[in-house]
Amino acid sequence: MRSEPGKGASLADPWERALTFGVINGGGIQDARKRALNLRRFNDQLKALADEGAAEKALALFNRMRSTGTKPDAESFTNLFRSCKKGWRVESALLASIYKCMDSSGVDAGAPVYHELMSCYGRGGHWKPADALLETMLRKKIPLD
Repeated sequence: MRSEPGKGASLADPWERALTFGVINGGGIQDARKRALNLRRFNDQLKALADEGAAEKALALFNRMRSTGTKPDAESFTNLFRSCKKGWRVESALLASIYKCMDSSGVDAGAPVYHELMSCYGRGGHWKPADALLETMLRKKIPLD
């Protein structure tokens, strides 16, 4: 059972974060719930596409997600990198573009995102970007395991 924002809600829960920040940023609770529901739906679809290794479809869905105004979160990027890895879309320029989008969006990316991106670089044989990512992970104190 979810608690109301401000009443014991954990801001670690994406749903609670969306409700809380939606209200703080001037949107009503209905707007915040709609945004959180849209994000959940997109993330569920991205996860399914990642499980299939359907990179092209995941990239198209990610672009549609952004065009609807739904802001991707760490889970979105984790699943997008995972679909690229499993679908062998591991071109350095593509991965760098996705990473730049994540970085400019202000997403608080944790270890799963960085690990998937590192796997993509490894699968593509992109050692220089992998080395740079490792430096970033060490600087940000992202766990390496």
